[in-house]
Amino acid sequence: MLAEVSLLAALGVIWGITFPVSRLAVAAGGNPFWLFVADAGVATAVMAVIAAGLGGPRPGLRSALLSAASGALLIGGINLPLFWGEQFATGGAASIVYACSPAVSFGVLLLVRHHAPLRAVQAAGLALGIAGVSVLALGAGGHGAISNPWAMAAFGLGATCQGVGAVLVGRLKPHGEDRWGQTSQFAGAAVAGLVVATLLGCPRRRP
Repeated sequence: MLAEVSLLAALGVIWGITFPVSRLAVAAGGNPFWLFVADAGVATAVMAVIAAGLGGPRPGLRSALLSAASGALLIGGINLPLFWGEQFATGGAASIVYACSPAVSFGVLLLVRHHAPLRAVQAAGLALGIAGVSVLALGAGGHGAISNPWAMAAFGLGATCQGVGAVLVGRLKPHGEDRWGQTSQFAGAAVAGLVVATLLGCPRRRP
Protein backbone atom coordinates (compact mmCIF):
# COMPACT_ATOMS: atom_id res chain seq x y z
CA MET A 1 0.00 0.00 0.00
CA LEU A 2 2.81 2.40 0.90
CA ALA A 3 4.53 1.75 -2.41
CA GLU A 4 1.37 2.52 -4.36
CA VAL A 5 0.76 5.72 -2.41
CA SER A 6 4.39 6.79 -2.91
CA LEU A 7 4.13 6.20 -6.66
CA LEU A 8 0.88 8.16 -6.78
CA ALA A 9 2.47 11.04 -4.88
CA ALA A 10 5.50 11.01 -7.20
CA LEU A 11 3.19 11.05 -10.22
CA GLY A 12 1.33 14.02 -8.77
CA VAL A 13 4.56 15.96 -8.29
CA ILE A 14 5.83 15.19 -11.79
CA TRP A 15 2.47 16.01 -13.37
CA GLY A 16 2.18 19.24 -11.38
CA ILE A 17 5.65 20.38 -12.44
CA THR A 18 4.59 20.09 -16.08
CA PHE A 19 2.48 23.26 -15.90
CA PRO A 20 5.05 25.80 -14.60
CA VAL A 21 7.95 24.28 -16.54
CA SER A 22 6.13 24.34 -19.87
CA ARG A 23 4.93 27.87 -19.10
CA LEU A 24 8.52 29.03 -18.49
CA ALA A 25 9.73 27.43 -21.73
CA VAL A 26 6.99 29.04 -23.79
CA ALA A 27 7.37 32.41 -22.05
CA ALA A 28 11.10 32.31 -22.88
CA GLY A 29 10.16 32.49 -26.57
CA GLY A 30 10.12 28.86 -27.63
CA ASN A 31 7.69 27.68 -30.29
CA PRO A 32 5.17 25.69 -28.21
CA PHE A 33 4.64 22.93 -30.76
CA TRP A 34 8.31 22.38 -31.52
CA LEU A 35 9.05 22.43 -27.79
CA PHE A 36 6.64 19.55 -27.39
CA VAL A 37 8.18 17.66 -30.31
CA ALA A 38 11.59 17.96 -28.64
CA ASP A 39 10.12 16.91 -25.29
CA ALA A 40 8.36 13.84 -26.70
CA GLY A 41 11.39 12.93 -28.81
CA VAL A 42 13.70 12.92 -25.79
CA ALA A 43 11.14 10.90 -23.82
CA THR A 44 10.96 8.35 -26.67
CA ALA A 45 14.75 7.94 -26.69
CA VAL A 46 14.94 7.60 -22.90
CA MET A 47 12.14 5.03 -22.79
CA ALA A 48 13.75 3.05 -25.64
CA VAL A 49 17.03 2.87 -23.69
CA ILE A 50 15.17 1.75 -20.55
CA ALA A 51 13.16 -0.85 -22.48
CA ALA A 52 16.27 -2.23 -24.19
CA GLY A 53 18.18 -2.33 -20.93
CA LEU A 54 15.48 -4.11 -18.95
CA GLY A 55 14.62 -6.52 -21.73
CA GLY A 56 11.26 -8.19 -22.11
CA PRO A 57 9.20 -9.15 -25.15
CA ARG A 58 8.57 -6.59 -27.81
CA PRO A 59 4.99 -5.94 -28.95
CA GLY A 60 3.85 -6.87 -32.43
CA LEU A 61 3.27 -4.26 -35.11
CA ARG A 62 -0.45 -3.97 -34.39
CA SER A 63 0.10 -3.49 -30.66
CA ALA A 64 2.87 -0.97 -31.30
CA LEU A 65 0.62 1.02 -33.63
CA LEU A 66 -2.22 0.97 -31.10
CA SER A 67 0.17 2.19 -28.43
CA ALA A 68 1.38 4.95 -30.74
CA ALA A 69 -2.21 5.99 -31.47
CA SER A 70 -3.05 6.09 -27.76
CA GLY A 71 0.09 8.16 -27.15
CA ALA A 72 -0.92 10.62 -29.86
CA LEU A 73 -4.28 11.10 -28.12
CA LEU A 74 -3.24 10.92 -24.48
CA ILE A 75 0.20 12.55 -24.52
CA GLY A 76 -0.07 14.67 -27.65
CA GLY A 77 -3.70 15.59 -27.13
CA ILE A 78 -2.99 16.68 -23.57
CA ASN A 79 0.23 18.61 -24.07
CA LEU A 80 -0.05 20.26 -27.48
CA PRO A 81 -3.06 22.41 -26.42
CA LEU A 82 -1.35 23.00 -23.07
CA PHE A 83 1.87 24.30 -24.61
CA TRP A 84 -0.04 26.52 -27.03
CA GLY A 85 -2.47 27.89 -24.45
CA GLU A 86 0.24 28.82 -21.99
CA GLN A 87 1.28 31.64 -24.31
CA PHE A 88 -1.80 33.48 -23.11
CA ALA A 89 -2.57 32.18 -19.60
CA THR A 90 -0.75 30.96 -16.53
CA GLY A 91 0.23 27.41 -15.67
CA GLY A 92 -2.03 27.70 -12.64
CA ALA A 93 -5.04 28.41 -14.83
CA ALA A 94 -4.13 25.43 -17.01
CA SER A 95 -3.87 23.13 -14.00
CA ILE A 96 -7.34 24.19 -12.85
CA VAL A 97 -8.93 23.29 -16.18
CA TYR A 98 -7.01 20.03 -16.49
CA ALA A 99 -8.19 19.05 -13.02
CA CYS A 100 -11.63 18.59 -14.59
CA SER A 101 -10.47 15.63 -16.70
CA PRO A 102 -11.66 12.97 -14.18
CA ALA A 103 -15.19 14.33 -14.59
CA VAL A 104 -14.80 13.90 -18.35
CA SER A 105 -13.62 10.31 -17.83
CA PHE A 106 -16.66 9.62 -15.67
CA GLY A 107 -18.98 11.00 -18.35
CA VAL A 108 -17.34 8.84 -21.00
CA LEU A 109 -17.67 5.79 -18.76
CA LEU A 110 -21.38 6.48 -18.38
CA LEU A 111 -21.73 6.57 -22.16
CA VAL A 112 -19.64 3.43 -22.68
CA ARG A 113 -21.15 1.32 -19.92
CA HIS A 114 -24.57 2.97 -20.01
CA HIS A 115 -25.21 1.92 -16.41
CA ALA A 116 -21.86 2.44 -14.69
CA PRO A 117 -22.30 1.87 -10.96
CA LEU A 118 -21.43 4.84 -8.76
CA ARG A 119 -20.93 4.18 -5.06
CA ALA A 120 -21.65 6.87 -2.48
CA VAL A 121 -17.97 7.40 -1.71
CA GLN A 122 -17.21 7.82 -5.41
CA ALA A 123 -20.01 10.33 -5.83
CA ALA A 124 -18.78 12.24 -2.79
CA GLY A 125 -15.22 12.28 -4.10
CA LEU A 126 -16.34 13.51 -7.53
CA ALA A 127 -18.50 16.23 -5.98
CA LEU A 128 -15.65 17.32 -3.68
CA GLY A 129 -13.25 17.48 -6.60
CA ILE A 130 -15.63 19.57 -8.71
CA ALA A 131 -16.26 21.90 -5.77
CA GLY A 132 -12.52 22.34 -5.22
CA VAL A 133 -11.88 23.10 -8.88
CA SER A 134 -14.77 25.59 -8.87
CA VAL A 135 -13.34 27.43 -5.87
CA LEU A 136 -9.90 27.58 -7.50
CA ALA A 137 -11.39 28.81 -10.78
CA LEU A 138 -13.34 31.58 -9.05
CA GLY A 139 -10.26 32.68 -7.14
CA ALA A 140 -8.08 32.65 -10.22
CA GLY A 141 -10.69 34.47 -12.24
CA GLY A 142 -10.58 37.34 -9.79
CA HIS A 143 -6.96 37.95 -10.76
CA GLY A 144 -7.45 37.61 -14.51
CA ALA A 145 -5.72 34.24 -14.70
CA ILE A 146 -8.49 32.66 -16.75
CA SER A 147 -9.58 35.70 -18.76
CA ASN A 148 -8.44 34.50 -22.19
CA PRO A 149 -11.16 32.38 -23.85
CA TRP A 150 -8.79 30.96 -26.52
CA ALA A 151 -6.40 29.67 -23.89
CA MET A 152 -9.29 28.21 -21.91
CA ALA A 153 -10.61 26.50 -25.04
CA ALA A 154 -7.16 24.97 -25.64
CA PHE A 155 -6.93 23.77 -22.05
CA GLY A 156 -10.45 22.38 -22.28
CA LEU A 157 -9.47 20.43 -25.39
CA GLY A 158 -6.44 19.02 -23.59
CA ALA A 159 -8.48 18.05 -20.54
CA THR A 160 -11.04 16.35 -22.81
CA CYS A 161 -8.31 14.36 -24.56
CA GLN A 162 -7.00 13.33 -21.16
CA GLY A 163 -10.38 12.23 -19.88
CA VAL A 164 -11.41 10.39 -23.05
CA GLY A 165 -7.93 8.92 -23.61
CA ALA A 166 -7.75 7.51 -20.10
CA VAL A 167 -10.95 5.52 -20.67
CA LEU A 168 -10.02 4.33 -24.16
CA VAL A 169 -6.54 3.22 -23.16
CA GLY A 170 -7.98 1.34 -20.20
CA ARG A 171 -10.48 -0.49 -22.40
CA LEU A 172 -8.36 -1.01 -25.51
CA LYS A 173 -4.99 -1.63 -23.91
CA PRO A 174 -2.81 -3.33 -26.56
CA HIS A 175 -1.58 -6.83 -25.85
CA GLY A 176 1.93 -6.84 -24.44
CA GLU A 177 1.80 -3.16 -23.45
CA ASP A 178 4.89 -2.56 -21.33
CA ARG A 179 8.03 -0.47 -21.55
CA TRP A 180 8.20 -0.91 -25.33
CA GLY A 181 4.53 0.04 -25.49
CA GLN A 182 5.29 3.19 -23.50
CA THR A 183 8.11 3.92 -25.92
CA SER A 184 5.60 3.62 -28.77
CA GLN A 185 3.24 5.99 -26.96
CA PHE A 186 5.89 8.70 -26.75
CA ALA A 187 6.85 8.08 -30.37
CA GLY A 188 3.22 8.47 -31.45
CA ALA A 189 2.98 11.71 -29.47
CA ALA A 190 6.18 13.00 -31.08
CA VAL A 191 4.83 12.22 -34.56
CA ALA A 192 1.54 13.94 -33.75
CA GLY A 193 3.44 16.99 -32.53
CA LEU A 194 5.61 16.97 -35.65
CA VAL A 195 2.53 16.95 -37.87
CA VAL A 196 0.90 19.82 -35.95
CA ALA A 197 4.12 21.85 -35.82
CA THR A 198 4.70 21.37 -39.55
CA LEU A 199 1.15 22.32 -40.51
CA LEU A 200 0.78 25.29 -38.18
CA GLY A 201 4.37 26.54 -38.10
CA CYS A 202 4.93 29.21 -35.44
CA PRO A 203 1.51 29.61 -33.81
CA ARG A 204 2.17 32.76 -31.79
CA ARG A 205 -1.01 34.77 -31.92
CA ARG A 206 -2.57 37.32 -29.66
CA PRO A 207 -6.26 36.49 -29.56
